[in-house]
Amino acid sequence: MTDATDLPIGEMLADQLQRLLARAVDAKRLTAIEEGAPITELWQEIEALGVTLALASNDIGADLGWQNCLPMLRTLGWHGAPVPLAESLLASQVLAAAGMDIPAGALAVSHVAFTLDGDNCVSGSDGLVSWLPHCSHLVGVAVRNKQKFLFVVSTTDLPSQPVDSFARIPAAAITLQAQAVAQCAPVAESTDLLASMALLRAAVISGILDRILSLTIEYANTRQQFGRPIGKFQAIQHHVAELAMQSAAAQAGVIFGCQQMDVGNSVSGAAIAKVRASVAATAAASAAHQVFGAIGVTEEHELQLLTRRLWQWRGEAGSDHFWAETLGREVIAAGSHNLWPRITDAQLRA
Repeated sequence: MTDATDLPIGEMLADQLQRLLARAVDAKRLTAIEEGAPITELWQEIEALGVTLALASNDIGADLGWQNCLPMLRTLGWHGAPVPLAESLLASQVLAAAGMDIPAGALAVSHVAFTLDGDNCVSGSDGLVSWLPHCSHLVGVAVRNKQKFLFVVSTTDLPSQPVDSFARIPAAAITLQAQAVAQCAPVAESTDLLASMALLRAAVISGILDRILSLTIEYANTRQQFGRPIGKFQAIQHHVAELAMQSAAAQAGVIFGCQQMDVGNSVSGAAIAKVRASVAATAAASAAHQVFGAIGVTEEHELQLLTRRLWQWRGEAGSDHFWAETLGREVIAAGSHNLWPRITDAQLRA
């Protein structure tokens, strides 16, 4: 048996997170959080693990990079991501890179472009900010005179309206009009919260798909019909095989996306990961519900807790159609003669 201390640092942190979430999170707690229960106690336990600064630079955090943080993100997905850890990881990374202070508490992220005026007040709107009601601050990017600025605003008295999201995750819509910021600093043009959020969502989706595959295999092997497990029927085997294929494809796309993010190829890496994960989310959810039948959509069953998250996150931070178009436009702009070199160069850099 491999000792936990022999694992790479990313897998070691994921192992600790897995132990915590396995103990603290179940279908009952997920449902309670959906209905408005606080996440304070759970978030404090996660902070105590020391994982919230894993992506932040060395002077503040662990600077592990996306590839090393992927096991943690997949673990979040496996457990239905009951806290905004993914968002806080990203927020702490970009804040540290900009030389800004990282506020205490859970952090929400908006990938929408805001505007910044001369008094360092931001304006703009975002129709869906996941976890905002449970976060101390919101992090986003605003533009002033074609220069990007990273900003932080306190969620206390922040103009917002609750949003009933498909996944029932606590979320809010915000409309800011000359909102004073707590912090603000210029950042590089390459700073792209949309691409980063897309990769985060893809990574969490891949973890959910693994969990759904495990649940589906177990159900197919134990549910009896006509005197034998339903997994013995070819039609059910086809659905399970489809689910396994989609899960593997999503994982491969996310691994590639994290590799590309770590070498600075953020948009292409995120695009490939999000396209593959969103397509997989649609197909895999359908296959799983075919196997489970009507019981899978009941409030009492945990499958619907996971597939509702798939259906929401496949569209958040850009749908597969959005990112496929983005990727296609990049390829066309580069010219047909650069298509093969582009593919092989990406493989080499990975």
